[in-house]
Amino acid sequence: MPKILIVTTSHDQLGGTGRQTGLWLEELATPYYALLDSGADIIVASIKGGEVPFDARSIKADGNNPPPVQRFLSDDHAMACVRSTPSIDKVRASDYDAIFLPGGHAAMWDLPGNAALANALGQAFDEGRVVAAVCHGAAGLISAKRADGSPIVRDRRVSGFTDAEEEAEGLTEIVPFLLETRLRELGARFEKTSNFRPFAVQDGNLITGQNPMSSAKVAELVLQAVTSASDRPPAFATPTDARPMFITMRLSAKDADAFKRHLLSVIPVTRLAPGCRYSHSYQGTSTANALLLVQGWDSIEQQHAYVAWRTRRGDFVRFRALLDKDPEVESFTLFDA
Repeated sequence: MPKILIVTTSHDQLGGTGRQTGLWLEELATPYYALLDSGADIIVASIKGGEVPFDARSIKADGNNPPPVQRFLSDDHAMACVRSTPSIDKVRASDYDAIFLPGGHAAMWDLPGNAALANALGQAFDEGRVVAAVCHGAAGLISAKRADGSPIVRDRRVSGFTDAEEEAEGLTEIVPFLLETRLRELGARFEKTSNFRPFAVQDGNLITGQNPMSSAKVAELVLQAVTSASDRPPAFATPTDARPMFITMRLSAKDADAFKRHLLSVIPVTRLAPGCRYSHSYQGTSTANALLLVQGWDSIEQQHAYVAWRTRRGDFVRFRALLDKDPEVESFTLFDA
């Protein structure tokens, strides 16, 4: 299971204008769910720690937001994460497979000058771990250097919020610097498309996107980069005489919400397993800690191979801890297709 560290801005003022700014929520919410739903383990940190300020312009009336933003605002766990983040200097960034920087104009003020972030990004880059940013999040790359002292963006294909987009926003005289111009000055090979169109580029372990509309493309590239062959279930051929099988497990968890979040990270990985037709979980309405896990497989042998793989990885240790007992199988049925 890949581990992703997301680092956001803690800034909330648009220069000396007196106007509020902060994180552009789409740039967090879209990658957050794309990665979470694909099995990643995610922590959200910020520059100063504490509550992450949202740019009010990135949140519309209820029901009018992009689906990931609406989902995030309605997700108690996600909202709790951004209300109480650890500061970047309290996080051991070396524990993560990727560091991702969402933007918002506020990122232009506090990401570039943060030494802990710069050190974490430089070390991750040199070690071949993924470094990613979208829109103004690329401002966090400005101060990041390799061990030899060279900028991590030098001679690399990168993107970010363009000078033309900044002009279209009317903020060229407000932001502390123009992101595209600064990245070019550092030796980056800056690439872009037309204003406010999705665009992302990958150069080795460096992944960047141009604007908020590029968030999904960046998340897709990050996921591909951190998901190695060892993170995927092993291939297992369907026996010639196999019959499809159906399994349900009725589970009682000591912490149903934590277990539900665990299943949401496990299920996308399960669906990658050869022979898995579907895998779903359902949480009871009358009994909050009752859950039902339903799976369909091409053969019992494939399901057993998958369970053995997860056991070797140690995944069931956490599974049992959340349940406070071993899982109980309710039905285990072979059936003809």
